[in-house]
Parts: sequence; C-alpha cells; structure tokens
Amino acid sequence: MVGKQWSSLYHSSCIWGVELYPTLGKHQKDTLPPGSFITCSSDDTIRVWNLNHTNSNDVFKKNVYSNELMKIVYVDEEKTHLTDIKPDTDEGKNGVRCLCITSDGQHLASGDRSGNIRVHDLVLMQEVKCIEAHDSEVLCLSYSKAETGHSLLASSSRDRLVHVFNLEDDYSLVETLDDHSSSITAVSFADVNGQLNLISSGADKALMCRKAVEEPSLHFSRSHHIVCKATFHDLAIDPTAKYVVTACQDRTVRIHHLATGKIRNSYKGALAEDGTLIRVEIDPSGLYAVTSCSDKSIAIFDFNSGECLATMVGHAELVTGIKFSNDYKHLYSVSGDGCIFVWKLPWGMTYSMKSRFAEIEALKNPIPKMIVERRETYIVPPASLPNQVQNTTKRNHRSSIIVDDTLFQPATESLLSSEIKLQHNRTTELKG
Repeated sequence: MVGKQWSSLYHSSCIWGVELYPTLGKHQKDTLPPGSFITCSSDDTIRVWNLNHTNSNDVFKKNVYSNELMKIVYVDEEKTHLTDIKPDTDEGKNGVRCLCITSDGQHLASGDRSGNIRVHDLVLMQEVKCIEAHDSEVLCLSYSKAETGHSLLASSSRDRLVHVFNLEDDYSLVETLDDHSSSITAVSFADVNGQLNLISSGADKALMCRKAVEEPSLHFSRSHHIVCKATFHDLAIDPTAKYVVTACQDRTVRIHHLATGKIRNSYKGALAEDGTLIRVEIDPSGLYAVTSCSDKSIAIFDFNSGECLATMVGHAELVTGIKFSNDYKHLYSVSGDGCIFVWKLPWGMTYSMKSRFAEIEALKNPIPKMIVERRETYIVPPASLPNQVQNTTKRNHRSSIIVDDTLFQPATESLLSSEIKLQHNRTTELKG
C-alpha cells in the first residue's frame, strides 16, 4: 500500500509580498487563527498560511494536500496564470503586487499590477470592494491604526500619485497627493505625538512627511521634504513612532526623526560590495532591523548601533518581502523564486524582543500609583477627670491613641469610663 507522506500547494510564480495577521486585544474576536500570515503572487492568488496544524475554523480549514495552506483567493476567476509556464516579466499586467490588513483584522486590501485595489472581508473571505485607483501597478498599501481615531487607506503607485480612502464612507476618496515626481515606492501612516502623519518615499529620492489637518475637511499638509542622494526603495516606522527607517539604493539604512525630519543615524544595510537594498523591516520591539539586498541575501542589524548580527542566504531570486512573526520566534521571507522561507531566530534575540516589547507596553499603559494616607498620633485626654488623674496623664502620657486623621471620631461614653478606671488604678499604684 502506497500513501501520501507530504505535499504542498505553493505559488506558481513570483511572490510579491507577505503580511501577518495582527494580534488582537482580549475583547476582539479573531477572524483568522493566531499565527496566520498571507502572501500574494503573480499567479493572481492570495494565500493564507498557518504553521500550526491544529488551527482551523469553518472558513479557514486545513487543506488535505497542504497542511500549512488554509485558504486560496483567486483574483482571476478564469485562473489563466496559474498554469502559465512563461517567466514573469515587467511587461505583464497580471498578479497581486501588495497586501495590507486592518489593525482590527477585519479587512484585507490588495493592489494588483493593473492599478486596481480589492478589499476582502476576512470573516467570509469575500470581495466587498474593487476600486480602479491608479493607471499603473500599485506598489504599496497602508491602513491607519484604530488608535489614531481615523479609518483610512493609503495607496501608492508608479503613476506618481498617493490616494487616501475613507473606510467608514465605503472607501470613498478623501484626497489625492501628487508631491512626488516619480514612482512612489512606499507609503505608511504613523501616529506622531498624537497626530496622524502620512509618510511616503519615491524613486525621485524624496522622503515626504505630511500631517493630517481636520479643518475645514480632512486633508494632509506637507511638514517635511527630505532629499537624499540615493533612491528610497522601502520604509518602515519604528514601534514608538519616533523614527522612519528607509532602505536606499546605495545599500544604506537611514533613520530620520519623524517630528523634525533630521537624520539620526545611517549605516550599511548589507555586507555585499555591490547591489541595492530592496526591503527593510523593524521588529515589534524596535530592537532589530532586517534588510534584503539585491544579492538575494538577508541581514539582521542592531537598530541603534547598526552592528550586523546575522546574515541568511538561500533564495534563488530577489527577496521581495520580510516580516517578523508575532511570537518573535521566526522570520518570514518571500522571493521571486516562488518560495516562502521560515527562519528560526536565536533564543536570546527572542527573549530580548519580548522584554523590550513589555517595557514599551508598560510605558503606554502605566500602573496607577497607590495613594498612601498619612497617619498621625493624637493625645486625647478624657473630657472630665479628677485633677489628680489629669495631672498623672500629663506626666506619663499613657493615654495616647493612634488614629487615622480622616477617620478620627470622639470617644464614646463607654470608652471614657473604662479609661477613667484605668487612670484611677494607675494613680493609686503610684501613690502606694
């Protein structure tokens, strides 16, 4: 008897991006099993993966042919590119180029190479909106976080435009920004000192920061225009929303202050002597930065010092997407070779990220200090005592009572009578 031992349903073409399903709060319900991640490819499919074989529900069930695969979304109903054996070229208009998930885990937005943006409901995994947004391929998508007080989606494209959509108004267009003079490679929202910011980078060697203005209607006003000597290929925001990190064509990682636009640090993001950086990502704790280079390698750096901590090789083509797992134990990478690599991180690195993330959360949600009430000592002489008893009290101070100043009340008659008897006995002993 011959049985199947192992099989996998993988992408048949270049994988362009990878996104992690966010970790939700205690009072929020997960639509995807914890630890899930999603990939998009030129084969016109979006695939949901989970390495924990026990995680499944009614919508996302384990595939009998692939234990890790939970769902396939076919963007092309005819599925013509699934069996296309021709290599993917830049002239082709097929394929899903980028992904983004809302912070509450309800919507998944995807941009294709024809300029369309599709929104899927992750509860039932059905398409709820299709927007003909750009004239060229969509290069990046970004949702604003719920804590910013806005529900927005930003998209960037090769047509040099950034579109901002309002989720609460059925993804209606809020504003179109045309500040860049070339392809816009990356876009992201950030909450800087309590104010929503929109950051974008482009092939015109410009990094732009814009602040949200509420009146008379919501729009974005440019606050910083940073020009570099090399092209920006990607950007990432650190967890504290203080810095923006960019991957540049000259293999340099540059870190700028979001509030002022000034550069904080820069260091080489690859060990190779030639090539360019493709992607940059910051771990959820802000301790490490990971980059991918055109020489098909991946490198992990100390975010602050720029020290190279590890390098990984194995992909046969350019690494197009990298993400840290939510449990800090793994690193996901996808490539033009159609492969997904899962890298196991060292225990020490995982422990450091968990500790740092706990410190950040403690600063965001500080424990309220306990108010300790002041306690004082009062000398309470009886109201009416014989002269000798009162004089004895003054000499010996034996009738002192410790009470709380906020709860002090006059003594009752029963307490006074017992106190008088006690003082009378002590006076008799002294005379004897």
